[in-house]
Amino acid sequence: KTISPNGSKLDEDEKQRILILNPDFVTLRSDLLEQEKVTPRSKIIALFLKFTVLMFLNIKLGGGDEDHESSWGIECGSVAFWVVHIIMIAFLVASAWAAQTYLINRHEIKEIVNYDYVE
Repeated sequence: KTISPNGSKLDEDEKQRILILNPDFVTLRSDLLEQEKVTPRSKIIALFLKFTVLMFLNIKLGGGDEDHESSWGIECGSVAFWVVHIIMIAFLVASAWAAQTYLINRHEIKEIVNYDYVE
């Protein structure tokens, strides 16, 4: 079943409406095939930035002993300690949600243009 970005399933009428709005079906399909030939640099940069943000927050949080104290003065178990952890968790959840939304929308486009998957 094909699912729209808002989570509802698309019926055949909706698919046809999308194709009517974009009558250049061949161009849409060929553009998609061209995009799939290479790894997009933007996706690699996004993953690197996510990793960097989490590593930065962990390093600034410190290790808890005298040799690895927080450069922000955060003590283990303090309110600031838990706030930073909640920020990291929220960042991970938001990143996962953004990736899921992107993948669902991408799959939707592939379904509309009858994309041939490699088996």
